Amino acid sequence: VLTDSTEADSTTYSDYTWSRLKGADGTNGTDGVQGPAGTDGKTTYVHFAYANSSDGSTDFSVTYFDDAEYIGTLTDETEADSTTYSDYTWSRLKGDTGATGADGAAGKDGVGISSTVVTYQLGTSGTTTPTGTWTSAVPTLVKGEYLWTK
Repeated sequence: VLTDSTEADSTTYSDYTWSRLKGADGTNGTDGVQGPAGTDGKTTYVHFAYANSSDGSTDFSVTYFDDAEYIGTLTDETEADSTTYSDYTWSRLKGDTGATGADGAAGKDGVGISSTVVTYQLGTSGTTTPTGTWTSAVPTLVKGEYLWTK
């Protein structure tokens, strides 16, 4: 509880007086009327299969494969996948290729590259750039040195 003359609530926990409120345990009430017995529950399983025809008969498989065109679904009370394609309800998985879209707006003129030059330098480290002079001629490699380019 916090009582002060400020409209905004304080965000400082120590400004408040804290109390724990816990009521005494009540007595147990009487049990209600017993309901009727329920029917035995059964576990249901959802299965998926794949094929390349709308009835599932072409290239039927319970394992996904690339470019499958149809997906079949089956809900039953059997844990194992059915291997009968007609047990499944089939839906199109992969649609037809759509029409080619319109060309986009023309881009701005670019800045071309008129020439390039590759330069080389030997270094003693494969991770730290050498600090010497770069040359357009490929230097002769010495064992233990690294050839750098830019």
